Amino acid sequence: MDPRVILGIVAMVALGGGVIYLIILAARRAAERERARKAALVAWAEAAGFEVHDDLTAEVESRFKGLVDIGRGHDRAATDVLVRRAGLVVHFFRYFYKTWETRVVTYTDSNGSLQTRTETYEESHHQRYLIIDLSAAFPDLVVRPESWIEKLAALVGFDDIDFESEEFSRKYYVKCKQREFAYAVIHPQMMEYLLANVGSLDLVGGRMLLSAPWNDHTAEDCWRTLNFATGFVDRIPVFVWNDYAKSEPLVLAAAPAPARPPST
Repeated sequence: MDPRVILGIVAMVALGGGVIYLIILAARRAAERERARKAALVAWAEAAGFEVHDDLTAEVESRFKGLVDIGRGHDRAATDVLVRRAGLVVHFFRYFYKTWETRVVTYTDSNGSLQTRTETYEESHHQRYLIIDLSAAFPDLVVRPESWIEKLAALVGFDDIDFESEEFSRKYYVKCKQREFAYAVIHPQMMEYLLANVGSLDLVGGRMLLSAPWNDHTAEDCWRTLNFATGFVDRIPVFVWNDYAKSEPLVLAAAPAPARPPST
């Protein structure tokens, strides 16, 4: 056999082996990062008074079915669940589900004519939620940084609630059917807090809901998210609790900061 052919075969085998090695190495590093994330999350959660469950789909769907996308689709799972039952009940979890979707595909047939066909495909959905049971009959309220979509909607008449602070009204989208409730909750001190600690939340069905991308389920991010929610709850005025929840103000316990990994 021509030596050049032999060298070519050897080079191809070596290249293939190198690619396989890199794939295995990347998979190992990803697994190590996942183990480190999970260990840090469990350590922080236990220090903050949370139960930790690898899977708690039945309980999550029993409590929250119909809230946002919970209970939608098939092959659903609530994983990496953190639950704190003392005081205000708190659930942190990742949520996964699949749906059947359709799309229209345009193509050219053998005769050169433009045709369309409908295809069905399975779509996977990943999300992360923090849900806090406020045990309060609060009206539904949406608070989030204003996006270009809301700015465009405002131009065609679908406006949100404006506040005395022009800066806050410019930066935040607030929606509530009972404007007096929105004004009571989003008072000047709350506006200052939200401008200094930008975040999104919904009050819906007597619960506080915060969502984030699936990959943000780390000890550091859970701590930041809970701190943001705690700051919001702490600033709800006493008369709002009295008038709507018919109770004294409820306290959302703060959490310790996660331990920093040792430097190497």
